[in-house]
Amino acid sequence: MTVAVLVTEFMASRYTGGLVLTEAEVTTAIVKAVRFFAGYASLAHFANQPTPITPTVTQIDSTVALTTSEWAIIQPLFNAYVDHENAIRLEASRGLGLDVFGRSVSELAGAITQLETDLPRKAFYQAMVSVGNLDVYSTQ
Repeated sequence: MTVAVLVTEFMASRYTGGLVLTEAEVTTAIVKAVRFFAGYASLAHFANQPTPITPTVTQIDSTVALTTSEWAIIQPLFNAYVDHENAIRLEASRGLGLDVFGRSVSELAGAITQLETDLPRKAFYQAMVSVGNLDVYSTQ
């Protein structure tokens, strides 16, 4: 599924309340999360090209397609980025006398730090390598 489709689904799921960000701001958050992930793992979108490439930061945009596995790792970080930006807006409205709901900016900043710290371990992949049937104890 492309990043743009994931954003559309996310916006539809959060439409009923609580989200004060625009679709462009949500797209920025998901692209930021995908770029962070790409620093630790190869994106299948680029590996499956006729000539596999290592993408530059600017090549990772809303047209990139993510596999289910990639999205499973990226989604929690994306959600934290969106919630953090949303919390910044909501806390800014406190000056207007509005009552703020949800997690605080500082809570979310801590969650983002933890998610970014854990992501390299979750994204790590090493293909299995077999050296065959070596009989190292053979006396022949």
